[in-house]
Amino acid sequence: MPSSHEYPKRRYRRPAAVALVVATFCFGARAQSDAAAQKFERGIELFQRGAHGDAAQSFYAAYRLSPHPDSLYNAGLAWELAGSLAKAATAYEISLEGDLKPKAREDATRRLRQLAGELGRVELSVPEGSTVRVLGFVIRTPSTTLYLEPGQHRIGVTLRNGASADRRVATEAGETTVVLVELPRGDGASQPESSEVATPKPRRKEQAGNSTATIGWIALGVAGAASGAAVVLGIQALRARDQYEGSRNTDGDARQRAEELRLWTNIAWGTAALSGASGAVILMTLPSDGAQAGMPMPGVAVRGRF
Repeated sequence: MPSSHEYPKRRYRRPAAVALVVATFCFGARAQSDAAAQKFERGIELFQRGAHGDAAQSFYAAYRLSPHPDSLYNAGLAWELAGSLAKAATAYEISLEGDLKPKAREDATRRLRQLAGELGRVELSVPEGSTVRVLGFVIRTPSTTLYLEPGQHRIGVTLRNGASADRRVATEAGETTVVLVELPRGDGASQPESSEVATPKPRRKEQAGNSTATIGWIALGVAGAASGAAVVLGIQALRARDQYEGSRNTDGDARQRAEELRLWTNIAWGTAALSGASGAVILMTLPSDGAQAGMPMPGVAVRGRF
């Protein structure tokens, strides 16, 4: 869906010719498998012809058959030349998580920095065994970083039991949005994102209603505190990541610190989401005479942006 906001025209300049970079950096990926090698070589052929969009698809197909960061880096180069900047940035980001060759790593880091300011950054965390589909990518890792054009987007998420847990996200240029997907309660059966809440049986004593309401408000307080902690941790994680990239990806301590902070950020967002949802359900299911008078019913939405 197009965004309702208007953004200035891009100042990004398309990169110079990179054919030699592609041919040199990714030669090792050819030995992974016959099918992957054929896709990879086809990608080089298409790239040299100037069919960058098709070349990117061929390189990505090679990566799907035999996951190697060089193939994904190649796809990023081709997508960038084709003008698909969100795909290019996402490809660079994921390739940097692998054992990319030093020169390719340095080039991918530089290109990603140039593109990031024009795109929205999404930190996505999903349950183990889930499959994420976005921008043509198929991702099966619990946490990943995506880059999307500014505007409204839908991220397809399929849980390990086959249930759909798609998420909508609004992105803005230069900003980071955290998206957390959790398993539904119980046996993990498919549940709609918005569902009716069953009305509890009437309470015999007014004191029971007041006690339950107190628990609900405490849960919302915990959600607010966890959200604040998540934002702080997220900022620290981004700073640690920037320090690691500023060292040209040689500072192992900075990388480990960034990964640990990113994990704690996701845990904090998870706590905020669970506490906020629990508190909201408790308060919304109270009978009218059990709720505390004069206290507004909050709308709970947990979303991180830093």
